[in-house]
Amino acid sequence: MRVSKEILERNVIHTSVAVLGAGAWGKALALLLADNGHLVTLWDYQAKSLPIGFPTTIILTNTIQDILEHRFIFVAIPVPFLRSVISTLISSHHNQVWVMGNKGIEQTTLLLPTQIINDILPQAATAVISGPSFAKELTEKKLTHIVIAGARSHEISNLLSNSYCMTHQSQDLIGIQLSAALKNPLSLGMGLLAASGYGLNAQAAYITQALSEIVFLVKFLGGKQETVYGLAGLGDLFLTCNPMSKNYQVGMLLGSGKSLQEAISQFDAPPEGLSTLASVQQIITSNKLDLPLLNSLYQVVYEQHPVNTITTALR
Repeated sequence: MRVSKEILERNVIHTSVAVLGAGAWGKALALLLADNGHLVTLWDYQAKSLPIGFPTTIILTNTIQDILEHRFIFVAIPVPFLRSVISTLISSHHNQVWVMGNKGIEQTTLLLPTQIINDILPQAATAVISGPSFAKELTEKKLTHIVIAGARSHEISNLLSNSYCMTHQSQDLIGIQLSAALKNPLSLGMGLLAASGYGLNAQAAYITQALSEIVFLVKFLGGKQETVYGLAGLGDLFLTCNPMSKNYQVGMLLGSGKSLQEAISQFDAPPEGLSTLASVQQIITSNKLDLPLLNSLYQVVYEQHPVNTITTALR
């Protein structure tokens, strides 16, 4: 993709990067990168026009090959659609660093985002960014802390860091991704409890056990316990168990008597916690794990068990 001479003359360009996915999180990342002086190619399968006021250093495209012109590719498309999009690039060169900003576990393979990339592009360098970071607040330049792990993490930190976006380094690629994925269905459960009339006492007991079950599963699948008590775990769980979260909102709708389909219909796309919950249930069942809270969530959401199934799972 050629950049106009006018854009280059008006802006001091530090480097060019790509963002794959133009949802709320993808746009927030694009704005952050542009604010840091980088030229951003933002890919969207529909390539709708950008909102008024977006900087000219963000260039929208719906041609997937355009992203391959960039060394760093930030991925912000939902995990259920990741494989189908990246598979179109299977014969491409592998010089890019894929920075995963999505959160979930693929249902068909039970792979995490970086693992999906490496399953399709075995030689690709991968990294992950995570932590408590609502897109709206990042767009509004409110103080946000994120954690980075994987390939070229120091360079990625330099791309993202500024006065309102603070970055932290980690070596736990597995633990960060699992923590990020698991907090979404657990947030849904918090919304279920709140809408069903359970008070703060019950919600506190719930979030305590939620954290404990994240620790168990992270350690079981090869991550580190200390990761769960950091930004990607406790920090993101605290943030997502909040009415601003789409997963929490789905739980509220279910707790108020809506069916799952009625709840999903309120959103442009199903929140990632739903597919993650189905993936986690496969892991629990196949390994015969004792994770009563996550198991009860699946029963309530997908098998229409009563909400008190969750509270009876609290220990």
